[in-house]
Amino acid sequence: MVGLVPSSQICSFEMKKFRTEYVVMATIVVAAVFCGCMLVRKPTTELSESLTDHLQLWLRADKGVFLVDGVVSQWTDQSGKGNHAVAAEGSVMRLEELAENAQPAILFNGTSALRIPHADGLNADGSFTTFIVYKVSSGFRLAQKKDASTGLTGTAWFVTPQNGMAVSGKSPTKASFETGVLHIQANVFDAELGEIHVYSNGTEVELVTDVPLQQANEDPVYIGRRNQSPSAGFITGYIAEFIIYDTNLSADERCAVEGYLRQKYAINESQ
Repeated sequence: MVGLVPSSQICSFEMKKFRTEYVVMATIVVAAVFCGCMLVRKPTTELSESLTDHLQLWLRADKGVFLVDGVVSQWTDQSGKGNHAVAAEGSVMRLEELAENAQPAILFNGTSALRIPHADGLNADGSFTTFIVYKVSSGFRLAQKKDASTGLTGTAWFVTPQNGMAVSGKSPTKASFETGVLHIQANVFDAELGEIHVYSNGTEVELVTDVPLQQANEDPVYIGRRNQSPSAGFITGYIAEFIIYDTNLSADERCAVEGYLRQKYAINESQ
């Protein structure tokens, strides 16, 4: 005959089970918050339609790359704004696969760059958000909107592979992105608060304050170098995707875009 289990033992077991489940769930939530993005959306390999609002530039190496004799001639903008990136004179860039995930990326050779003609939506004279997936071994400009900048000026914004995004002379000084490693770098410029938030693979790594608006200019955007002068920060390495919004995305929106990029490029928050 099977003995009956006292109700007090059943209650004790159920309470322990509840406590265990509660602690596990609380740990997951705390870990998610600590890492930067709450787990509010399942990552996808495509941007949802709601995340295409305010897009000003969307360069992705798996779409719209035109080659001439194996050399990149144009990287076609997928945002619908027509901000296509064209190879600068004398540039030799190739389309290759990333070793980490077999996704395509543009390989910059240290003397090459892409040029996007001026568009008002590419100025950081209001709130602005950028995402870039890259892996470089040298160089100091992933992108810049200022044709002939000689330093940190009020008419320029730029993104570096080492530290993040600078606007109007205010640049991150604490963020550090390791050389030779595949990164998702996100930068959110809140024009109203005068703040730049810098993120590495979904985790905030620096907050820059007292940032003024960029003075609007009609200069092009360069990808892979600072400006037209020699030795101007040309990068050696890969850029797989570059996205610009003309607004400061909310935390949920940023996390959703980062989730799409992490899923696509097999990058964890801890990397």
